[in-house]
Amino acid sequence: MNRKKIIGIVGVLLVAVLLNIYIIYVANQRVGDNVFLNAEITADKMNEYQLFYGRENWSPESMVSARYEKADEKSTLRFMMPCELQGFRMDLGDSQGVHRISALYVSYKDREWKFDLSRVAESCMQEGMGNLIGSASIGADGSLEVTTAGNDGYIVLPMPDIYDTVTGMRRDSLRIRYGLVCVLVDLFFLILLLHFNRCYDMARELYGSRKLIVKLARNDFRTRFAGSFFGIFWAFVQPMVTILIYWFVFTVGFRSAEQTNCPFALWLTAGMVPWFFFSDAWGGATNSLVEYSFLVKKVVFKISVLPIVKVMSALLVSVFFHMIMCAMFIATGYMPDGYMLQLLYYLVCNFAFALSLSYITGSILPFFKDLSQIMNIILQVGVWLTPIMWNINILPQSWRWVMKINPMYYIVQGYRNALSEKVWFWQDITWTIYFWGLVGALFVVGNILFKKMRPHFADVI
Repeated sequence: MNRKKIIGIVGVLLVAVLLNIYIIYVANQRVGDNVFLNAEITADKMNEYQLFYGRENWSPESMVSARYEKADEKSTLRFMMPCELQGFRMDLGDSQGVHRISALYVSYKDREWKFDLSRVAESCMQEGMGNLIGSASIGADGSLEVTTAGNDGYIVLPMPDIYDTVTGMRRDSLRIRYGLVCVLVDLFFLILLLHFNRCYDMARELYGSRKLIVKLARNDFRTRFAGSFFGIFWAFVQPMVTILIYWFVFTVGFRSAEQTNCPFALWLTAGMVPWFFFSDAWGGATNSLVEYSFLVKKVVFKISVLPIVKVMSALLVSVFFHMIMCAMFIATGYMPDGYMLQLLYYLVCNFAFALSLSYITGSILPFFKDLSQIMNIILQVGVWLTPIMWNINILPQSWRWVMKINPMYYIVQGYRNALSEKVWFWQDITWTIYFWGLVGALFVVGNILFKKMRPHFADVI
């Protein structure tokens, strides 16, 4: 074994150890979580209720709100907040009114802590700080009826301290989750070490052919639309028309724009641009061996470079869309900042995912031609399951993980985090580790499959 391979193996082991240490550290630090205060309310007028939480320091930084939409109809309002549950103050709107509260409780996962409404009524009338409560009593049905005498009437909610209970539950959940992440990370590195020689040879072959890859990628980009009147113009028209169609359908037809915090056209573009690159790169790289069959049949040619050539060719088109996307955000008021630099990181993520997947599907396609049709179906379904045109927040919290296990969700949401949400990629280390672990596993599997099938490509193409 040469010196470079030894250094590579030591490097892999060192990264594995450091990742395990970091995961354990994060599991011990991340003890906060969101909880909900739920209030079943019937009021005589529409209103906005505000909930302040903390240690009786009722500041706007520790406030959440919920809207009561239909007067005289019972509605459950949910207030989401961190688990700093030492005290609550609920403002009952900015006008006189009657509010009937039939249930009031804090929920976290499958646990609930109910308020004693009679104690709340007593607290309202004992409050000596000008809370503007006219009356507070318990009705025959057991509900709390509060009459506000003026603007910003409020009630202070006495509640046992459940912070330690929620924190303990959160810590146990995190230890299990991050323990599982450690197991998966270690399993990946074990597989990588077992097949280190193959992966090392593949990486060295690709690096040694970097100039050839760039040259072929440029040539592929030029010849893709050779013979058509408008040439490479068509590479940009179809994606732009697709974005315009989806924008029209979801803003005018389905009226889904209110699901997002930024203009829907920008939100949609931030999801479509990475998807266009992935679909173009994955489809082209999968067909690369068949398309370049004349090179596959040459004994001396390194055919392992063909998938990456097609991904590089798709990248040249995608760079244009990235510039247009950034220009749209800047023109709308989203100024360039450090968060926007993450686009380079997520572009690398997209490149790595498409390439690792392409070595698997590209190895299978020469022997199973129907795979191209199956891939078309996967791409048609995948654009809806990522999700790109709709917001994942409309799903119940317990079902969102089903969508998040799709690696493209990590990339698409990453683009939105970088451009509008202003979130760093390391703020949720669990999904970052999951994504790169999956990409690494796909690359190892693709490398093994490509090496095994390589001697037979020339015979079946």
